[in-house]
Amino acid sequence: MRKGVLGPSGSLGRRAVGRACLVGALALAALTSADARGRTMPTVVVLLAVLVVRIFIVARKPGVERTAWRWFGAACSLSAGGYAAMALGLPLTHPISIALFASSYPLIVVAQHHFLLTRTKSSQWGTWLDSAVVASVGIAILLSSIAAAGLAELSTAEVVVSVFFPTLSIVTLSACVFLCSLVRWRLPQQLLALISAQLFLVGADLGPLLERGAAANSGLAVRLGAVGYTIAIAATFADRRWIATEHDELRFSRVFALPWVGALAALSLLLWPTTPLGSRLAAGLAMVLVVLRLSLAYGQVRLAAQHRKEARTDELTSLPNRRAFVEQLRTTVAGGASCGVLLMDLDGFKEVNDSLGHHAGDHLLRALSARLSRVIAEERAEARLFRLGGDEFACIVSPADGLVTFAERLRYVASLPTVIEGQRIDQRMSIGTATCPVDTTEPEDLLRFADAAMYRAKQLQSGVVSHSSVIDGEHSVLKTLAIVREGLEREKFELYFQPQVRSADGSVYGVEALLRLWRNGEFVPAPLLIGAAKTAGLMSELTDYVIDRSVRAASSLHGEFPDLVMSFNVSPEDLSSGSLAERVAAAARRHRVSPSKLCVEVTEESLLEDPVEAALTVERLRAAGFGVSMDDFGVGFSSLTNLRMLNVSELKIDRGFAHGMTADLRTQALVVSIAELAHRLGATVLLEGVETEEELDLARTFGIDLLQGFVFSRALAISDLRPWIRQQEVRRHDFDASSIRLPTESSIRR
Repeated sequence: MRKGVLGPSGSLGRRAVGRACLVGALALAALTSADARGRTMPTVVVLLAVLVVRIFIVARKPGVERTAWRWFGAACSLSAGGYAAMALGLPLTHPISIALFASSYPLIVVAQHHFLLTRTKSSQWGTWLDSAVVASVGIAILLSSIAAAGLAELSTAEVVVSVFFPTLSIVTLSACVFLCSLVRWRLPQQLLALISAQLFLVGADLGPLLERGAAANSGLAVRLGAVGYTIAIAATFADRRWIATEHDELRFSRVFALPWVGALAALSLLLWPTTPLGSRLAAGLAMVLVVLRLSLAYGQVRLAAQHRKEARTDELTSLPNRRAFVEQLRTTVAGGASCGVLLMDLDGFKEVNDSLGHHAGDHLLRALSARLSRVIAEERAEARLFRLGGDEFACIVSPADGLVTFAERLRYVASLPTVIEGQRIDQRMSIGTATCPVDTTEPEDLLRFADAAMYRAKQLQSGVVSHSSVIDGEHSVLKTLAIVREGLEREKFELYFQPQVRSADGSVYGVEALLRLWRNGEFVPAPLLIGAAKTAGLMSELTDYVIDRSVRAASSLHGEFPDLVMSFNVSPEDLSSGSLAERVAAAARRHRVSPSKLCVEVTEESLLEDPVEAALTVERLRAAGFGVSMDDFGVGFSSLTNLRMLNVSELKIDRGFAHGMTADLRTQALVVSIAELAHRLGATVLLEGVETEEELDLARTFGIDLLQGFVFSRALAISDLRPWIRQQEVRRHDFDASSIRLPTESSIRR
């Protein structure tokens, strides 16, 4: 049950009924807000006052759109002033009334623009042109209608009210179109209500023209405006969970459809014989804007296609990368056909890098990928090879018959000797397999099962292991479920701690707590533990175990090392539960540990569960004084978008960057850029997976604050951690802080 969604004793039902009654009463007041001669009654002023109060209440609550609500509240305050002036006897055509109403439109556009910036990466020229096309066509149609109605007998002020207000309203509505296109027309409750209100306000601005055409003065404009404001009040009660989105310029409906529809409407007005000059000018402007939009769209489609390809291609081997693998796996599994996953990892690849250098390791990876690709093309054309990172490859095979035989064939081909710089290298490969739907029908579980099988193959040095054989062996899922339950009940889980070191002077900054469970003399594979806990619904209990034991360990260590920071991981489900901040705070109070000495590590995957709740949880943790680290930064689908949503105190760069930056200039540039980005955001940056002295030297040169990896130490039991920290303090003189340089172009090109 999500906190704050369902309360005790049906509180949500009573609240919903109360809100419905309030909005209903306001709607009734809106329908009776003008008399038969169109005079404004004080009721509409009260209606707007309620709206302004509701808007500023919403603007005070935590959320990324608070600035937008404040601008919207200012706009409604000006409109309320206009209605109040009319209620006091000033006509709509009075300069004061015109000034108050007219000044509200730009503020509404600004509010809509701020709503946009909280939903997307940034605004783009193409989408602004979409709005301009809509506005130009709408103005052209409006001017044609006005010309048909005739304005010769109207005063200047009446012409302003009849032409200027509808024009501003249509331009404002075009900004709504702009916002809708950027969220791909998937409208949450709030946005749908606000746009509905805007439509009624457009009708209100057109009301004087409609009344004049019907030779009646029924208060239509006031009534429509009041209904619009009532719907806006309802929007302030609506669900405030907005989903951040990205531009997708390959969507035909967004890039091409709107300009072509606008071009058709503008062309019709230009060809219509009785179209007035003003309308022709607006339609001509729309045609020019359509040409500009389509020209820009063509370039955007080409650029988006190029970026899409680059984002899904591994630079070293030119194979599809992890992102392409995840997308293809989900598509294949969703298709319903049987498929299999082969997860492949080279044995002893680190020794090749250490003994021959990273250029030799890169040469080996390229040769291996070419060899595997050739075999796959010859024997299983329907299969596809991917490089997931480092020395890890994956293959998706559909259909899955003969999967183990095919895996054995790939392993044999991969084990053929490779000659690099005249030296023969005999490499070996471990492969784990899993099949759908035999093992699972979930893409994430399929990958996890294949990973566990590969881990088992490495342990046994048996070459190929299928998930089915893992099920039949010691690490079966059912047995793992029992192991997890027993570990929690009898407290058999252990925490191991991997040190985190300051790059400036080599001093120990903190440690990361890692969960371990021994079984028959070996660790149970972490993927199996997590999968079993998730299947059994024990993730929350497992997370509480990690939090409590980590904070307890921090309390124990602080007696000797008071400045040590303890980091621990939480699951995506817990980050979105709404109660994580309170659980961490309770553990800190229970063990008397300062929040500033605790850091909660989250991953970008956590945003897939519930982005808004995750962001709110991070805000609560930060407000309580806890550190929050974004783990595995750089491997997610939209790292910068997620970084903008989460107010983290630390960026933890994925270990793949550490392995790649010694030989790859692009990786070096990315590491420098991420470090500078983190510092500009007021966050520290930690690079994990540092294994060699060369990687250590580069990381210090590139401005990395903290380092973690085997070059310092593997994960240690707490009994081994204390003497290691003491020994590290003795070794601090080996770090030459004066050698640290600011990253320059020459340093990046080392």
